Amino acid sequence: LHRIRARAEQTKRKTTLLIVASKPSTVRFADRIAVLEGGQIGALGTHRELKKTSRSYRELLGIREDGHSS
Repeated sequence: LHRIRARAEQTKRKTTLLIVASKPSTVRFADRIAVLEGGQIGALGTHRELKKTSRSYRELLGIREDGHSS
């Protein structure tokens, strides 16, 4: 995982990098994150934006509606 993240940091300035991940920690520092819902993009944004606006993303993070971890 650390190698992937380091390589992504080196590469992202030069090209578009698509990372498919089930763990949000893998993509937390991406410029943009797409949350798939039913095979379609249900939400798009940064980690910070999605924490505020996407219920599905918060569920992936294990954050309840009241903002606490479950």
